[in-house]
Order: sequence, then C-alpha cells, then structure tokens
Amino acid sequence: MQAEFAATALVFPGGRIDQHDGHAAWEELTGLSPGAAAEMLGSPWETGDPSPLALLVGAAREVFEESAILLGAPDRLDPAWREEARRRVHSGEAEFRDVVLEAGLRLDLGRLVYFARWITPVGAPRRYDTRFFAAAMPAGQEASPAPVEVERMAWVRPGEALSSAERGEVFAMPPTRVALMALDGPDVDAVLSGLVRQRSLEPILPRVRFGENPDQPPVTVVMPGQPGYEEPR
Repeated sequence: MQAEFAATALVFPGGRIDQHDGHAAWEELTGLSPGAAAEMLGSPWETGDPSPLALLVGAAREVFEESAILLGAPDRLDPAWREEARRRVHSGEAEFRDVVLEAGLRLDLGRLVYFARWITPVGAPRRYDTRFFAAAMPAGQEASPAPVEVERMAWVRPGEALSSAERGEVFAMPPTRVALMALDGPDVDAVLSGLVRQRSLEPILPRVRFGENPDQPPVTVVMPGQPGYEEPR
C-alpha cells in the first residue's frame, strides 16, 4: 500500500476516523443509537475518543474505500454502482453517508466485532490508537483494490498469511500478526463468536527497548507479558 504508515506491509483495510463518521444521520442509516453502539463495542470511552458509532461507521467506510466492499448492505449490490460510489467517496467528491442515502440503503453494522486495540509505543515518530474489527464478507460482493493506494489484494487464510510472514515472504507488523492468530479458526461464524468470548479490550501498548551493549539488538519491541516489559525505561 502507498501509505504514510507501514507502506508495502501486509495489512487489513483501515485508516483514520473522519469527522463525518460521527454525523447524526448515521443513527438512522444504521439503526443504532449511541447507547446501542457503545453496548456493541463493550468498552469504556474516554473524553476525546471518537464515539462508538463513529468507530463502526469509520470501519465500514475505510473497508469500502479500499476494497469496494460495503459492510452491512443488502446482498447483490450492483458492482458498477459500488465501484462508482467508492470512487466518489475515496476521491472526496462525496461523503460516505451521501452515497448510502442516494442509493436508499441502510447499513446493518450490528455484526461487526470489535476485538482489539493497539497503541503505538511512546517515542515513535508517529503514534496511532488503532481499533480492530472483524466482519463476515457480504454475500454477492467482490473486493477490488483502491487504485494507487492498494498495491494488490488477496484472500488468504490467516494461518497461511502467518506462515508467509514467518518465511519472510511478506512483512507483517506485530498487531497484524496477533490479529491473524485471533482470526484463525474452522469457519467465519466460529471465528466471530470466538472473538467475542475471548477478546480483551485493554489497550495493547508495546514498548521499545534499546540495546545497551554490542551483543544486544539495537532496538527491540517488547510486548506486554514478555520479559523486560515492566523494566524502567
């Protein structure tokens, strides 16, 4: 992907929350009240965080922009309409809610599963607070990569993607690897229900440790629970 962060890496569709993702119109377009969205996500919200509904809408919008997949939409959407609507939203010509409204659609985002939150280590040049969602692929839709932004797109089993990363065939950052492990399972329904049962929504904050002698790597990323994580910086 051509991106300011993790360019060329194996990643899931994603990006930043847009101010329009929290527009009041989304309550009607999704049938979700603020309280219902918060209950779905099952996590406390701090002042300054995007609203739970904005996070759900933002996740659906980013998937649509990057893959032309419209989560929560009725089956069998016209592929030509999806491509043109994606182009308009991705280019900034139209707001996401406008194309949904124009098509007379309502998005059922009730099956999106929020399962992880990662925060970039302190001291990184750019810091991100990223939430991970999972959803079943809508029937009758096919993914297509966003021109320029996405180099290529592929469907691959999580275990196969992890094996490719271990062999060095692709580059996958720690959050991607951990998410792939959580997504591995016998089928989509089992994976989604397992994510709900087993998820921990405590923010995952890796720490960076710098080697103190020539025998140590110059920089090491230490995950919560690993040796050295609790040591003073």
